[in-house]
Amino acid sequence: MSASAHDTNGSHLYTTPTLTPTAGPRLLLASVASLTTGIASTITDWTDNFTEVADVCNPTSDYPMQGVAVRDVSADGMTGYMTTATYSQSVGTRSAMITSFIL
Repeated sequence: MSASAHDTNGSHLYTTPTLTPTAGPRLLLASVASLTTGIASTITDWTDNFTEVADVCNPTSDYPMQGVAVRDVSADGMTGYMTTATYSQSVGTRSAMITSFIL
C-alpha cells in the first residue's frame, strides 16, 4: 500500500501523504525528490521517527535529488503515518511517497 504527492511550490519542507497500513509488523519507506535549477540540496531532517537511508543529489542542470527514510511499526490498521523532510535550502518541484511493506 502506498500514497504519493507532488507540487511545484518552493519550500524547505515537504510532507508525505498520510498512510494507514493494515495491522501487523510493517516497514514504512518514505521518499522525497526534487528538482531545482542550479542548486544542490540535501535532506537535513526527517520527522516522526523516520531514519534516513540515503540522500543523493546529482549536480547536473536541474540538480535532481532523492532522499529515502524508513521506520518499523507495529501497525494497528487505524493509525496513520507520515513524515516531513527538511531540505537544506528551498527547492522547486517536489514529490513524495510513503509505502508500507509487510515484515
